[in-house]
Formats: sequence, structure tokens, C-alpha cells
Amino acid sequence: MPRRVQVIGAHSADFVWRAGGAVAKAVELGGTAEVIALSYGERGESGELWKQEGQTVENVKRIRHAEAEAAAGHLGASFRCLDLGDYPLEIDGDRLLEIADERVPLQVEARCWCGARATHNARVVNGEVTYEGETVVVGDTSRTVGTPLFGDVVRYELLCRRHFRDGDLGR
Repeated sequence: MPRRVQVIGAHSADFVWRAGGAVAKAVELGGTAEVIALSYGERGESGELWKQEGQTVENVKRIRHAEAEAAAGHLGASFRCLDLGDYPLEIDGDRLLEIADERVPLQVEARCWCGARATHNARVVNGEVTYEGETVVVGDTSRTVGTPLFGDVVRYELLCRRHFRDGDLGR
């Protein structure tokens, strides 16, 4: 097991469902883990916060930072955000090179809930694996106002080929 794991995600909370298990396992086995977010997701991932009267961008960022830092801390990882903006994400090549220079290659194999190698990132809508419809919908993982486009709850889960084909989430 590597001594150091670095997880890089677009938004401050993405690591929780995309790499949380790998982070926890690495730390459990004696390694260290760092989570880096490119953005706080202050515009597209923070809809509920904007419903609070008098909300500001800086306060949303502060709240999102505290949430991500707490989640990373529960997994035993540190957290930092490059704060490159959200809608639009302003890619700063020099800032990305900073983290690229710190990178330590890691071979990780994703696993399905059954233990088999995961080959599919299944889109799960209201508890059911979906196979049709839009494959990219910006902001589709948060609750929507009015009639939901795909249902009330959208998430993604790594599955092996058999469980993806069968729509079996192991519950």
C-alpha cells in the first residue's frame, strides 16, 4: 500500500462518494491521504445554501470548506480547495502543475459491492439503475425545484458488469 494517497475532484464534496472508501482504506493501512477540490461548487452544487436570505459567495465557500474538511477528517484525510471558480471553472495551469508535481502514482482498482472488479459507473435514479436518457446533466445530483428531470434522488455507484446488467445494487 502506498504511503500517500491524493484524491482530486471537481467540487469540494465529490470525493465522499467517489473515493471515500479508498481514502479510508489507505489511512486504515497506515497511509496518509489528501483531498484536493478544484472548486467549492459554490454556484452549481450549493443550491440549498442560496435559499438562505442574505447569502454570499464567500459564506457559501466557507460552509462548503467546513463540510468537506469535516468529511475528509472523518476519513483521516486532509482537505484543501484550489478555489478555481464554479460556472465557469477557471483552469489555472500553474496551480494544476503544483499538484501534479506532488502527485504519487497509485494503482487502484474499483470494486463492486460484491467484491468483483467494477467496470461500470451506474447512474441510480430513485434507487434504480437507469440505462437510458441524458448521460451528462449539469447539477443533476442535487434536489431540483419543481418537476424533477430524472427523479428526486440521483447518484452514481460502481458496479461489476453482471450487477450493472441486472440492475442489482446489493440491497
